[in-house]
Amino acid sequence: MQEFHSAIVDLSHVLNQQPNSAEALLLRSKVYAKQGHTTLAIKDLTAITKNDPKNWRAYYERAYLRHKQVEGMGDDSATLQPPMSKENKADGADAASHTAVTNIPSLIGQTIDDYMQAIRTGCYLNDVIETVGDLTIRLVEWTHDAKHCLQVVGGLAALIALMDETEGKLKDQRRAAAKAQSITSSHDTTLWELEEDRLAKVIACLLTQRGRLYILVCKKW
Repeated sequence: MQEFHSAIVDLSHVLNQQPNSAEALLLRSKVYAKQGHTTLAIKDLTAITKNDPKNWRAYYERAYLRHKQVEGMGDDSATLQPPMSKENKADGADAASHTAVTNIPSLIGQTIDDYMQAIRTGCYLNDVIETVGDLTIRLVEWTHDAKHCLQVVGGLAALIALMDETEGKLKDQRRAAAKAQSITSSHDTTLWELEEDRLAKVIACLLTQRGRLYILVCKKW
């Protein structure tokens, strides 16, 4: 569509002036994705992660696009839809299928890594945490290799420790603020409680997924 083309032109102009603009790169990646140019969208998101390693949105969006590729929905994914010439189409069908099959585990692994990095850098969506568990189970079923499950379990354990530490610091800050009488309204107290509740729910979700993966390991090995 003409509107998409115009948006790409405008955003590219911004990036010529400000090459590291995370906002412009994120917006352009969204336009590329809507056009079906998954590879270009991922390239822009990767540029964000290099310039701003704590930008959880970039990791999340890249994971989402890779997840779509895993599901066979990436329109221009060379990984899942290897191009074939007319001459080689008949003879190359099996080879193309083999390429797709052998690369899917790698793509699932990259998707899991991106979702984990998104959580690590501030994406506290329970759906994302649950998706990590779903993809890990899928990866283990695909490869029949427990090491993938154990690696994710280790990653979840590290995240749980990080969240526990953050929760502890938050409670200490709240107590210190109350002692210094800097909390002067019920509104301030409610904000502290909401943040503590949010972290508690994230930790609970992480623990649930870790337990789910432990069960998988016990069942299969």
